Amino acid sequence: MKKDYYSIGDFSKLTKITQRTLRYYDEKNLLKPSYVSESGRRYYTEEDMIPLQQIIAFKYLGFNLEEIYSLLNQSNKTMKGSLEFQKKLLIEKQEHLSRMIKATEHAIDVLEEEKIINTEVLAFLIHSIKNEQEHLDWVGQYLPDKISNHIFKLYEEKESEINRKTTILFQKLKGKINEHHYRDDVVQQLIAEMLQLLKEVLGEEVNMDLLSSLNIEDDSAIFYSPFTKEEEEMIGKAFEYYFDKKGENI
Repeated sequence: MKKDYYSIGDFSKLTKITQRTLRYYDEKNLLKPSYVSESGRRYYTEEDMIPLQQIIAFKYLGFNLEEIYSLLNQSNKTMKGSLEFQKKLLIEKQEHLSRMIKATEHAIDVLEEEKIINTEVLAFLIHSIKNEQEHLDWVGQYLPDKISNHIFKLYEEKESEINRKTTILFQKLKGKINEHHYRDDVVQQLIAEMLQLLKEVLGEEVNMDLLSSLNIEDDSAIFYSPFTKEEEEMIGKAFEYYFDKKGENI
C-alpha cells in the first residue's frame, strides 16, 4: 500500500469526521474512497480532502444531501476552484439573508402601525423583497425610460418607505373591501391613497391607458398579489366608481 493512502480510521482522525459519517457519504455517492481493498477496506488520499471540504461547506450553507450531490458535480475539482465556487454560493446566501432581514424589518414597521398583519400581505412583502431585482429588471424592460428611471431613482432613495406604505395600504384595503361596499367612503378613500401612491412610484405623468396596457398577470411568477380573485374584482369596481364619480384620470 502506498504511503499517501490513509485507512478510514486514519482519515477520520485527520479530518475529524467520524468513520460512520465517511461510510454514509460513501453510500450516498458523495465521497467515494480512492481505493477499496479486496476485503472491502476503504482507503483515502489527500485529494479526497477537496470533496470532503466541499460537503462540509455545503452542509453549513444549509443544503441537503441531494442538493450537495448535485453541487459536487457542478463545482471545480481543484481546491482553488472549489473555494471560488463556495465563495459564489456564500455571496448568494448573504444576499438572500440580507433580503430576508429587510423583509423582517419592513414587517416590524408595519406591525408598529397596524398591530397585526394579514398572512397574504406578509407573503406579498416577503415576495416583493425576495424578487426585488426581478421586479426592477421587468420595469426596465416594459416601462418607458422616463418612468423606469424615475422608479429606479425612487427606490434608491425611498425603498423602505415605499414598501412600508404599499404594505400598510394593501393591509387596510384587504380588510375594508371585505367589510364595506366598494362605493363606501372608507374604501374610496383607500382607492384615492392608492392612486396617490401610484403617482409617487410611477411619476405624475402616468395615466390609466398605460396601466391598462400592462398585463402583470402574464408575469405572475415574479409578481405576487395579496388579494383573492374576488377581492381584485371588487377593487377593480372601486377604481371604476372612483373615476366615474370624480370624472378624472390618474
